[in-house]
Amino acid sequence: MSVDRRPMKRQRSLNASDASALVSPMHLDRRNTVTLPRNETKQLKGLPPTSPLRRFAEAKESISRVFARVHEQLEEVVSFLANIPGVAHKSEEVHGLLKRTDGIKGVLDRDHMNVAFFGRTSNGKSTVINALLHDKVLPSGIGHTTNCFCSVVGCNEEEGFLLTPGSDQPQNVKNVQQLAHAVHMEQNIEASGLIQIHWPMSRCALLKDDVILMDSPGIDMNPNVDEWIDKHCTDADVFVLVSNAESTLMNTEKSFFHRVSQKLSKPNIFILNNRWDASAQEPDMVEQIRKQHLERAVAFLTEELGVVDNKVALDRVFFISAKEVLQMRIKEGQSLSPLPGEGLADGYQARFLEFQNFETKFKACLSSAAIQTKFEQHYKRAADIVQQLETLLTEAELECASNCQQLAIDLHKSKERQRQLHDNAKRIREDGRSVVSSIAKDVDKKVRSVLNSVTSQLTDVVDNYDGVDFDKNNPFPYKEGLYKVIDDSIIEQLRQRCSAELQILHNSGLHGVADTFQDVLQLPSEQLTNFVHQVAKPELRDLTKCEHLCNTFREDLAFNSSLSLQSLMRMAQNLNIDVAGMLVGGSNNRNYLIPLIGVTGCALVLIRYVSWPVIGTGLLCYGLFYGYERLRWTDRAQRSTFNQQLITYLREKLVEQISLTGHSYTRIIESDLTNQIERLNHEVVQAQVQELERGRNLTQEQKKLLELQEHVRWLRNSSRLLHTDLSDFQASYLVEQQLD
Repeated sequence: MSVDRRPMKRQRSLNASDASALVSPMHLDRRNTVTLPRNETKQLKGLPPTSPLRRFAEAKESISRVFARVHEQLEEVVSFLANIPGVAHKSEEVHGLLKRTDGIKGVLDRDHMNVAFFGRTSNGKSTVINALLHDKVLPSGIGHTTNCFCSVVGCNEEEGFLLTPGSDQPQNVKNVQQLAHAVHMEQNIEASGLIQIHWPMSRCALLKDDVILMDSPGIDMNPNVDEWIDKHCTDADVFVLVSNAESTLMNTEKSFFHRVSQKLSKPNIFILNNRWDASAQEPDMVEQIRKQHLERAVAFLTEELGVVDNKVALDRVFFISAKEVLQMRIKEGQSLSPLPGEGLADGYQARFLEFQNFETKFKACLSSAAIQTKFEQHYKRAADIVQQLETLLTEAELECASNCQQLAIDLHKSKERQRQLHDNAKRIREDGRSVVSSIAKDVDKKVRSVLNSVTSQLTDVVDNYDGVDFDKNNPFPYKEGLYKVIDDSIIEQLRQRCSAELQILHNSGLHGVADTFQDVLQLPSEQLTNFVHQVAKPELRDLTKCEHLCNTFREDLAFNSSLSLQSLMRMAQNLNIDVAGMLVGGSNNRNYLIPLIGVTGCALVLIRYVSWPVIGTGLLCYGLFYGYERLRWTDRAQRSTFNQQLITYLREKLVEQISLTGHSYTRIIESDLTNQIERLNHEVVQAQVQELERGRNLTQEQKKLLELQEHVRWLRNSSRLLHTDLSDFQASYLVEQQLD
């Protein structure tokens, strides 16, 4: 990717006469050669106080710190979101952001400034790299010395080593001879293969700044250009075309970079016209040849490739002698000053300054391009991650606020519920007892009504009994069977006529009790229905046993005529006339004395005035009637008499039992309903305890949620600080680069 830079004013290349003017005459030797003092040589050859390449390291460190803070905050947010109801599922999204951040951090650690050197065979690509490194790192010489791609990477070890394709085993190399031998021995490496040379950074200052220099075979070796570009050019920040100054740009070189320009958007290309020291042999033609090469190179960059404009292109074409620069820097590294004119052609000072100018522009362009191509995407990804994080935290804060609001409502309802339970507990117990009392009265009334009706139907039950034959000498079996029939009849009628209504009254009581507690307990309708169904239905019990009621019953089966004195007394008794009382006398029998005197008077009148034949006839009729009744005094008559006596006796006893039976049934239902009141009252107490506990839990949850809300607000503010960090990074390294 091409990076726009603010054009810098191109320094004028110096020829031999210009360079000579920079030094004092005392440095001219007898052969009129020029040499520089040692301190001035260092000033010319030394790096600027602050290398442009340091900006890449600073930018890398800055964006790495940003991603470290992003990663730290994401880790905190992951564990934090799991505690917030409603957004816990968002932690999966944060996990995804964490993975993206880890991936980008891994890429950042591997990010370097990549420079690719291309050119025809023997144009001096390896020598240029060695001159930049101030040391003979790569093998160089006449002919085809580089048969595959070689990258030079800095390492912290004291000795260099190399890695060959398909092998992780390092091969130690101490000097360029060993390196050349090791590379030469790797005959199986294809031209597109890559040998990684790890060279000590202590011996090459340029490698300390995350720079990777990649040498290549000659592009005139009929390579598979597309494969070369796909494998080794896509990550290159700067391309350096090393051409031979003794000839113009060849079609092979142009064709290669046309393919590069098609695959990459506006690549940064420098053109080095190497071996410019040969121009010293034709001093009269130097400026003309230089101008011709410069025009063609600028036209190639601007018109043919269209990667830069004319002003920038002037800063991308240089005329150097890499061999001279390498010689000077090796001797400087060995603390030796070059002898005047030793191995150097005239005008070497100008070519040295040209190389330094190239280094300055090259480093500035490399740093700018690497920052833009590598860190701009990281910046955008970081901004996107931080934006997503801030969105998640905003949602979490809103969810916290919503949960806090809902908790406040729930807590208020809980307190109201506690107050309601406390205030209404006593009232609902009294209301429940009132319902029970009302139901009990209805039950007693209903049972009494049914029992009165059953008592009136005893005659039909007894008369229809045809079980055991009646035996006056042994009436016990008959009694036993009759008692059972009467018991069954009473119970059956009670069940038929009373059970359903008692069940209705019972259910009504249950619903009444439940409804009383409903407003307080707030039971759902299903639970209320289950409560009614869980209560056992009241069963009618055998409260009337004839055998027990008739344990004092004694039948009278002796024959008595209807006109006998005993029968007459019984008739009087049925007419509520107390004959015995009248005979005994007393204040209570005065009303019966006159009728008794009248009957006695009538008898005396009959005796006095009626003839004896008439009396005899009367006595005869009485005797005949007595005989008739005596003949009719059969077992059937005795059974009928027994039944009448039993019915009369049972009616008296059942009348006494009606009150007891009604009270018994009432007590059963009242006890059952009272138990349910106690049960529901226990539910009220439990509800009070549970609501109190719920209120405490809501208070604790509200406190915790308020703390979470405060924390999420702090995290969101921290994410905004990340935006500030990213904006600072953009302003410091990206916007400034674009302005440049």
